[in-house]
Amino acid sequence: MVDEIQPPSLVVVGSSAGGIEVLSTLVSTLPNDFPAPIVIAQHLDPHRPSHLSEILARRSRLPIHTILDNEKLETGHIYVVPSDRHVEIRDGHLSLRMDRQSRPVPSINLLFKSAAQAYGEGLIAIILTGAGSDGAAGAVEVKSAGGAVVIQNPATAPYPSMPRSLPPGIVDFIANIEDMGALLSDLLASGADLNQPSESKAMQALLQHLYARSGFDFTSYKTPTLQRRLHRRMVATKTSSLSAYRKYLLRHPEEYNKLISNFLIKVTEFFRDPALFAALREQILPDLIAAARHRASAQSDEWGDLRLWSAGCATGEEAYSLAMLIADLLGDELEQFSVRIFATDLDSDAIAFARRGIYSASAVASLPPDLVARFFDRVDGEYVVQKRVRALVIFGEHDLAQRAPFPRIDLVLCRNVLIYFTLELQKRVLQLFAYSLRDGGYLVLGKA
Repeated sequence: MVDEIQPPSLVVVGSSAGGIEVLSTLVSTLPNDFPAPIVIAQHLDPHRPSHLSEILARRSRLPIHTILDNEKLETGHIYVVPSDRHVEIRDGHLSLRMDRQSRPVPSINLLFKSAAQAYGEGLIAIILTGAGSDGAAGAVEVKSAGGAVVIQNPATAPYPSMPRSLPPGIVDFIANIEDMGALLSDLLASGADLNQPSESKAMQALLQHLYARSGFDFTSYKTPTLQRRLHRRMVATKTSSLSAYRKYLLRHPEEYNKLISNFLIKVTEFFRDPALFAALREQILPDLIAAARHRASAQSDEWGDLRLWSAGCATGEEAYSLAMLIADLLGDELEQFSVRIFATDLDSDAIAFARRGIYSASAVASLPPDLVARFFDRVDGEYVVQKRVRALVIFGEHDLAQRAPFPRIDLVLCRNVLIYFTLELQKRVLQLFAYSLRDGGYLVLGKA
């Protein structure tokens, strides 16, 4: 494998209500040799002049100023977005622009998205106190690009809605504001010691150990990518070497799943892959519903039985998408069917989030308004999956490499899990699915 050049680093910060005091504390924790630029987007009144730069400068060792258009980013400088502008990052420069859309100014989502495109795995995005969910969609972009996502501890945030709007699969670190500076410094020292020959050998031994234990094969991943993601888990577990981290794994077996999830970076959304869900709606699910009716008639049973399995469901969007399709297709017949959608993942935090069925405004923004109105209730700016839909889904922690399958399944949806498995484990899981499926059942895989 050929090592990549270490990407440049950038820190982007988003905050809203209660943010000025929190930001003041944050900048006070940063050392004067901080090794990256920082861009701050704080929601303020766009019709009043902002003095945020001057306020933060009183507490900071680093130079702070309000952004000028087409300004070049410099290491160790803090840039504050003007209160009446949005900012995008292009080619290491800050580009200001007006925006007529009805969204908070400056847009945290816009800043995060452009930063993710420009900096990829070298980006750290931070969500602090605030009402609403600005930044949640942008954080998904950051995670998809391989960057790290940090949120202020909602329990200590004056307004916890913004940090709480991010699903757990997106968040790498939860920190109190006074600890943020030390955390950022540790993260930006990313993987320096992992390049030593002894650590490189230990890294390969760790990957072999992970393969032997779980069946996940990460040996073909790019070494710098694995080093950066492993380094985040070492920071999270406060271990300073790979040998110390191996010992931590042995003492805390739950860390295996967290490490695997960090390597995989599972990002999902409602009705992801529209062509697939169109095929499910128009062809496959109507066929399965007809088969369920036929079974019920043949057995003189008043209930049609429909059983589906979303394997590797992450934070629940895929499973709820299936449930919405079923509810739509059955309509008034829904009460005459016994519908069970088993939604499983090895990440217990993701399962806990999915079970709540509460999503940010940005998570449903791409859905048709009539679908949102039919299947979600809006509560305090968030969107709650309606009880009749949640009742169709059974969430549970499940390891495909270790656990027994579910019986009599009509459809298994497993889109993006098998690509991470070894050939041996792929074969075993496909046999497991074959055992699970009824005669005439469907196995739906992702494009990869």
